[in-house]
Amino acid sequence: MSNELVVKSAESGKVALRKTEMLFKITDKLLAESRSRDLTVDRSWVEEIVKWSKEFNLKLPETYEELIEIDGIIAKGCCAETKELFMELYPKRDVSKYILANTEDKKITYIPKEIENLSNLEWLDFDSNSIEEIPESIGNLSNLKKLDFGSNKIKEIPESIGNLSNLKELYFTKNKIEEIPEFIGNLSNLEVLSFWDNKIEEIPEFIGNLSNLKELYFWDNKIEEIPEFIGNLSNLEVLSFWDNKIEEIPEFIGNLSNLEVLSFWDNKIEEIPESIGNLSNLKRLNFGYNKIKEIPESIGNLSNLKELDFGSNPLSASAKERVKKLLPNTYIRF
Repeated sequence: MSNELVVKSAESGKVALRKTEMLFKITDKLLAESRSRDLTVDRSWVEEIVKWSKEFNLKLPETYEELIEIDGIIAKGCCAETKELFMELYPKRDVSKYILANTEDKKITYIPKEIENLSNLEWLDFDSNSIEEIPESIGNLSNLKKLDFGSNKIKEIPESIGNLSNLKELYFTKNKIEEIPEFIGNLSNLEVLSFWDNKIEEIPEFIGNLSNLKELYFWDNKIEEIPEFIGNLSNLEVLSFWDNKIEEIPEFIGNLSNLEVLSFWDNKIEEIPESIGNLSNLKRLNFGYNKIKEIPESIGNLSNLKELDFGSNPLSASAKERVKKLLPNTYIRF
């Protein structure tokens, strides 16, 4: 990007200003306002806010009130079309209230504790950066509904995240987490929880308390067993254990009657329980890359199934033909 910004002026048309001058001017104004309110605001954090706004031609926060009115930060480290994608996915949202940053050239490595000053934040997305540590102050953002730390270098989750009672979506995709802390069970309003591509070996019991969950992702971990309390998550629509070490699917999986997507791709499963036939709302079912030889007759009850994957399993020719007859309207991959 050029070292100059071009801004419109009513008096002289287009006037070129150096980026640093613009940053210092607005940053100093914001900092002066914050000091007059006896507030502590980190200069580098304000500079980042201003830089991100200008980089995407968004409305600059020119007063402290406007700064704290920002209700979303999306700082992607790898998406070149962040703003365009956001507007396409969420056309009704007021983009001027969001800071959308493509930081592909310089990934974010830390989050200053002063982020807690942005108390109106509802979205905070730091996907695809190089963050190793999350400040405890994150727990003061009580209005957060979506929090995404996917594709970073995080090993531990701060306890204060358990205070975010309004949180509906939480993503720790592609990190280095080995254990899910107990305070995650406090987030009773969660609808989406993702820990895929970490180093988790066991699903803790308190996950069963998250009764509002609709999507749960544990793929690409080291999980060997599906605990019984998963069967209590009756609102689940998506459940993924893709690429783990699971050998057995328990019968209680059939209790999850709202499931639409279920994936056990690349595990060590040899047998499918009869209760699979109870999942009448299933649209996609994936058993690819397992050790399955036989398919239960009950699979024919899945009348809404659109896609079924049995690729790379030791199914006999007769078993394949039987499944085709049981599910004539389903796309099946062998």
